[in-house]
Amino acid sequence: METDIRNSLETAEIISVSDRTSILTGSLSSLDNVDFFRFDLFRRSNLDLDLSRLIANGDVSLLNRNGKAIATSNLPDTGDGAIAIILNPGTYFIQVTTPMTGKNTPYSLSISATQAVPTVFNNKGLNLSSGETGLITGDLL
Repeated sequence: METDIRNSLETAEIISVSDRTSILTGSLSSLDNVDFFRFDLFRRSNLDLDLSRLIANGDVSLLNRNGKAIATSNLPDTGDGAIAIILNPGTYFIQVTTPMTGKNTPYSLSISATQAVPTVFNNKGLNLSSGETGLITGDLL
């Protein structure tokens, strides 16, 4: 029997994440119902995960370096799922799971991370994002 290196945090497949979308594929079954991927971010980033092409129930979760869930996309039946979140630099895990129902399912997981654009808040509670202009006044000290 072949060992799946993706079955635990310790054996997670190490992946690179960038602003170019990467597509990972795999399959899950009642005997192999979880896959883990590990990646590092070196700057504050907008992370986008999309789980698709399921033929049985599946879920995707984002975990911190200690394995605690940060975000989860619980999918009903075979619906596609997504997670979009801003993350600080660090090590993270992606967990793809299926319940032990005896059904096998392939999956496709797309992932990308773009640099998070800082948002500036003015004293009226409004915000300005990249590409917008405004006048901010006040004391700096």
